[in-house]
Amino acid sequence: MRKPNPILFLILLFMASLLVLSGCGGTVETVPDAEPVAEEAEEVAEVEEEPAVAELFGDVLRGGLLYDKWWTPLGLDAPEEDHPLWSSQTSNTRSGADTWRCKECHGWDYSGTDGAYASGSHFTGFTGIMSFSGGDANNALAALQGATNADHDFSTVMDEQALIDIALFITEEMMDYSTAIADDKLATSSDLSTGETLYQDTCTECHGPEGLAINFKSTVSSPEYVPGLANGNPWEFLHKVRFGHPGSEMPSAIDNGWTEDEQAAVLAYSQSLPKSNFVTQGGLIYDKWWKALGLDAPTEDQALWATQTTNTRSGQDTWRCKECHGWDYSGADGAYATGSHFTGSPALSVLNHSQLKKSLPGWMARPTPIMISPPISMLMLWP
Repeated sequence: MRKPNPILFLILLFMASLLVLSGCGGTVETVPDAEPVAEEAEEVAEVEEEPAVAELFGDVLRGGLLYDKWWTPLGLDAPEEDHPLWSSQTSNTRSGADTWRCKECHGWDYSGTDGAYASGSHFTGFTGIMSFSGGDANNALAALQGATNADHDFSTVMDEQALIDIALFITEEMMDYSTAIADDKLATSSDLSTGETLYQDTCTECHGPEGLAINFKSTVSSPEYVPGLANGNPWEFLHKVRFGHPGSEMPSAIDNGWTEDEQAAVLAYSQSLPKSNFVTQGGLIYDKWWKALGLDAPTEDQALWATQTTNTRSGQDTWRCKECHGWDYSGADGAYATGSHFTGSPALSVLNHSQLKKSLPGWMARPTPIMISPPISMLMLWP
């Protein structure tokens, strides 16, 4: 019998041992990775929330009146001193109350030095305010309270509600007048029919059918009526149409519900009306012509006065139309037929236009002749 090989036996035994060790978990156990270190939370800077901006409430139409002449709607005395900012310009020579009017710096077109006030006696060099239109009224209010310039602080003369009203007008109701007014000042609208209807329905009661019932100036030497304002300063015309006139009962077109197109139509119609009121001018001249024309009163008797002896007045009284022809225009046939005013002068009704044109220039002759247009003087008496 063949004996086993001891060397082979040892090799087999060794290999068996390795197999046993392998089966008994000889594999290396994987150690789980350590948990990652938690990163520090980023610090989030707390952002302070800006306080909510309060919505402003007020009367935007009153704001438009205040923009014009604020002391009148507020029942205050007009300022006497110049506005603090006025000394920063020298081109506009107005003084006192005028220097406090918003319109005097920023214009009726709200464009300041870029608009109608870019030249002329109203020029100041101050900027317009159209940039505020459609914006936050709080910004306009801040400017009125001196935030942009301490000298522009109107809170020294007006209460906060008045300033809020102006701020609301500036941001909500300013109109871009370039849509209604051409460069030559004429209305862009050609809708005279609508303009006439609105004017006749709303404006005639005060201004008359031809806009000649109210003279906006104090004398007739350089009168201004609705047609003159509409043609000469259409921006002011539209502002007053839209908001009214301070201290009067003039209605607001905005309050009446007129659209901007309708407002422009009224401008166009008003520009088509006659610019002079011979009737009113003639009536004032008939009374005391030198005051109406801004002239010195005569001191000598009128040349015709010596032809009568019953009326013993002298000097300027002898130059008054009414002194000869009476307040009833009937002369010796009317109230002046007797009494201290009697002169024997005829009633004006017996004179026709041709006679007036021939007689008035001679009657008015003086060492310094008075230049007067015959139609202005008396045509109001004879239709």
